[in-house]
Amino acid sequence: MLFLRVNVCHHQSGGCLHAELYAAAALPLRSASWPLSKHALGPPQGDYIDLHRKRHGRRLDYEEKKRKREAREVHKRSKYAQNVIGLKAKLFAKKRHAEKATMKKTIAMHNERDNKHKAVDEQRGSAVPAYLLDRDQVPFPD
Repeated sequence: MLFLRVNVCHHQSGGCLHAELYAAAALPLRSASWPLSKHALGPPQGDYIDLHRKRHGRRLDYEEKKRKREAREVHKRSKYAQNVIGLKAKLFAKKRHAEKATMKKTIAMHNERDNKHKAVDEQRGSAVPAYLLDRDQVPFPD
């Protein structure tokens, strides 16, 4: 990846621009004339957090703390919902309504999977002859 660095020089004869191309590996880390931005360092410098977690693992009480934090979050959201007013309240209610709709859809999908589908099962099975049916199941012509 190449980056362009533009310098403005102030000579007696007038200002001039100098442009320099840098490769990603050759970028200077700090420069007084060039402000450091998130794109100035080139490609990502590595994900040290995940690497440390992979090497050393998490704290022993991480799962318990995470569970408790998520349990407290419900109470915090409830308190926020009761106290918020105006446009923020409308936006919060809209977001919550969308969450509830998706939650209902996922619950319905899970329930649909567990339901016994009698009509679908009958269609899949082969037809049963009339003499094997009970008397109340036999269709009589009108």
